[in-house]
Amino acid sequence: MKSLVSVIIPAYNAEKFIEEAIKSAQNQTYKNIEIIVVDDGSTDGTAEIVKKLAKKDKRIRYHHQKNKGVSIARNTAINYSKGQFIALLDQDDIWLPEKIKEQMILFDKNKRLVLVFSNAIFFEEGKGGLYLVLRKQRPRGRIFRDLLKHNFIPCPTAVIKKSVLSQLGEGFDEELRMVEDYDLFLRVAYVGRVDYIDKPLAKWRRHKGNFTYNHRELLFLEREHILKKFKDTYPDFEDDYADEIKHFKRRTDYEKAVYAWQNKNFKSARKYIKQYIFGDLKYLIAYVFMLFPYRYFEFLDMCYNKAMSRNWRRIINE
Repeated sequence: MKSLVSVIIPAYNAEKFIEEAIKSAQNQTYKNIEIIVVDDGSTDGTAEIVKKLAKKDKRIRYHHQKNKGVSIARNTAINYSKGQFIALLDQDDIWLPEKIKEQMILFDKNKRLVLVFSNAIFFEEGKGGLYLVLRKQRPRGRIFRDLLKHNFIPCPTAVIKKSVLSQLGEGFDEELRMVEDYDLFLRVAYVGRVDYIDKPLAKWRRHKGNFTYNHRELLFLEREHILKKFKDTYPDFEDDYADEIKHFKRRTDYEKAVYAWQNKNFKSARKYIKQYIFGDLKYLIAYVFMLFPYRYFEFLDMCYNKAMSRNWRRIINE
């Protein structure tokens, strides 16, 4: 018998997108799934939409709680889940029909895997265009060192073996609201093997209602929390992963710089990345552009993404 996959969807004021997200799970070619929606204190029509869908599909289960944040909502869903695998889907993202099927094939082939992810299509609400999230092949197997340098796992593509969460002793860190998925992926990758499907199996939506879009200042603060937690938890962590920690800190400083840049604090923005400009062309370019308003960088980044995505847009539309 095929393993049961628990699809967990945290929802907060999700009436605009939640039906599309749920239907993308319902339409999976892999049918042995349950869909658990935890409504994190919505005040809009989220409950009515989900309950209506649940009446027609017994695989959908709806739970309501007071607003406590996405990490607690996800943990609530995991606690209610009955499956052997946990699949992450946010209220505003979309799965392609073959996603779970292709991932479960890998889990069936290799019982040692603890997580399987894939590429994804990134798109911005109202702006058009499809962009490939990962533009090059990603590592497989013991990927912790690579993942510590850079988070390359698109959240809506991850499927995690539930037993590994018991091994870790916790699910999502409830102190985090911005990088809670990255924190969990790191801890999972630290203890087990990961595999990757090199094609897009989900659509990752960005819009002005995204929590990340509106609370960027939390990004570098929570990254620092993650690093401290690893240092406090694992003996000799700083010695064993010294090179990776340097990359992690550099990325954190870059996020500090971008936040300062967005808030027109150009001097502070340049100060955060000045130490890196001679070792990385990306940081040198950013350092120069930080003399100008942030919107110029956004425009250049948009042009670059469009140029890189043309072939994928054609393939996807065929």
